Amino acid sequence: PRLGGQGGRLVTIPGTVPSPAEFPAGCRFCGRCQVCGAMAEKCAAVRPDFRDMGNGRFCACHQVEDALK
Repeated sequence: PRLGGQGGRLVTIPGTVPSPAEFPAGCRFCGRCQVCGAMAEKCAAVRPDFRDMGNGRFCACHQVEDALK
């Protein structure tokens, strides 16, 4: 979101954010993510790298291609 910009309501992620001492080894959203599905093992074990999505946007997700479909 940008100050003064037009936009819709942001999507919320269900669940409770774990304390930093309890973050999973992989993706910090694993366990609360609605798209990890078939890659759940990888999501839980391997932290995703940031990817440049263009227009100044970045994403860290093993499933980003599937989530954008």
